[in-house]
Amino acid sequence: MRGKVAHITSEDSPGYKLFRDTCSIYEAISGSMPANLSTAEKKARTISWLKASGLQLHDRRGKPIGNAIKYVEEKFPISFCSGGQRHLIYVLSMLASEPEVVLADEILVGLDVQTQARVLVMLQYLSVVR
Repeated sequence: MRGKVAHITSEDSPGYKLFRDTCSIYEAISGSMPANLSTAEKKARTISWLKASGLQLHDRRGKPIGNAIKYVEEKFPISFCSGGQRHLIYVLSMLASEPEVVLADEILVGLDVQTQARVLVMLQYLSVVR
């Protein structure tokens, strides 16, 4: 998608539903990155996107588990994620594709307020660096 338009929509979008439960968080994000990147570069960028987003998984008791590095290195499955977290990963995958233009249509739906703020900061940052 590099050099093209990324159309990011709400949780009900077809792109969001492409993630299988067996897909890892790493695969979901890195799969849309430019093909010329090495595996090491894709891992580093995926970790950066996850850190910037503040993604934190929790166990059934609400205790935080892992961190961005662990999610990538251990290939945590997307099935560990809530609906809002899956939507965040979908947004990150679209941004990781390095589009020139982002069309954002209700992309904050299903995200908590802190995550919404982080996504907006990432979009603002991308608008400045591109």
